[in-house]
Amino acid sequence: MDPKAMLWNHTPPPPRQPKPGEEVWRLSDAKGCVQTCELRDNSAAGAGWDVMLLENGEPLFSRRCVDERGARFVAASFKQDLLRTGSAEAERKAMECDGVRRADAGLRFDQLKQDQTIGLSYSEAGGQRTAGLQVWDRSDRPLSELIPQLNAANRIADPNERQAAITKIREAAPAGPRRVFVGKNADRAAHVSLSDASGRPRLTLTVDASGNSRIEFLDENGKIIERIPQGSK
Repeated sequence: MDPKAMLWNHTPPPPRQPKPGEEVWRLSDAKGCVQTCELRDNSAAGAGWDVMLLENGEPLFSRRCVDERGARFVAASFKQDLLRTGSAEAERKAMECDGVRRADAGLRFDQLKQDQTIGLSYSEAGGQRTAGLQVWDRSDRPLSELIPQLNAANRIADPNERQAAITKIREAAPAGPRRVFVGKNADRAAHVSLSDASGRPRLTLTVDASGNSRIEFLDENGKIIERIPQGSK
C-alpha cells in the first residue's frame, strides 16, 4: 500500500474509467433504439478480445474471442443477425425500450472450431416468454475458413457490393440447423420438437396450457401426416 494513502489529508485518485472500445458498427430502428458493437483488445493481459453489444449506450452482453480475427467475425455475424431478424440472437440483460419489457439469457457451448451446438435459453418480449434446451447440427468445416473471406468482403468500398459479397459468403457457409428443442413456447405449451438434417420439424410432442396433449408427425413440407390422438388440436 502507498504510505501516502494512510494520511488523513490524502486525496484518493479518481476512479478508473472503462476504456471505450473500437466501434465497428451502429444500427438503429424505427422506434429509436440504437445498437452498437465495440471491440476491446485485452490481449496484452492475455484475455483475448471482447465483442461488446450495446443498446442505447447500455451493455447488453459480450463475447470473448481468442484473437482479433475471431472478434471481427463474431461482430459481423451479430450485425447480419440484426439486419436479418431485427433483433439480436444473443444473450442480454432484462431491459425496456419504448415501454416494452424484453429479456434474453442463455448458456451455450460451441462445437470445436465451430458455432454453438447445445444451449439453454430464455427469451421474453411483451409478456410472452419462451425457455428451453436446443441442439444444433454443425458442420466439420471450421469457422476460421470464413474469416479471410469476410475480411476481404468488408474492405469493399461500395456498400451494395460489400453487402452482396457478405451475403454470398454467408449463404455458402455450411448450414447449422436446429435438430432438437425441449422447452416451453410463448403460448405456455410444453413442447418437444425433433427435426431432420435440414432443420424441418418432423415429430412434435405438446402439452398445452390447458393440459391437452398430442403427438404430431410431419412431412418435409411441414404438413401433419398423423396426429395422436386424432382430432386433437
